[in-house]
Amino acid sequence: MDFASAKSALVGVLSSVKPSEVPQLLDWMRNSEELDDYCFDNSHVILQAIAEDLRASLPVAAVLESEPMAVQKTQQAARPTVHVDAFLYDEEAVDSLCEEGKMSRHYCLNCGSHRTAVLGVLIQLCKPAHRRGDQCRLLPAAASNSGEV
Repeated sequence: MDFASAKSALVGVLSSVKPSEVPQLLDWMRNSEELDDYCFDNSHVILQAIAEDLRASLPVAAVLESEPMAVQKTQQAARPTVHVDAFLYDEEAVDSLCEEGKMSRHYCLNCGSHRTAVLGVLIQLCKPAHRRGDQCRLLPAAASNSGEV
């Protein structure tokens, strides 16, 4: 929808609202967090650009050795922990990093390494007739008790 159509539709909606309810609706439109995804101002765009530039020049965890408090907190955690800067990475960005293999939400229980991979599971299937035959050979007593052989 282009601007002129959207403007016309919005005016149409406002004209159909009870006059006493219009101030409440306009206040909701100005202050509600429900519309934040649709309202971008220039400062938001500038902050996003700054975050993108910083991501390109910092390590993924965005923690430098010159930040002893952050490094210390990560090392003192009860289990292996990764520090992520919320300004640089939202939840969606962290998911993308995990999918790309640049970050992991998992760690090795033996050594604490974050270099893990999904374990492939091989389930060997056989036809029901083969299973029945194997069961009869492997469990002759159970098969003879059920009257089947």
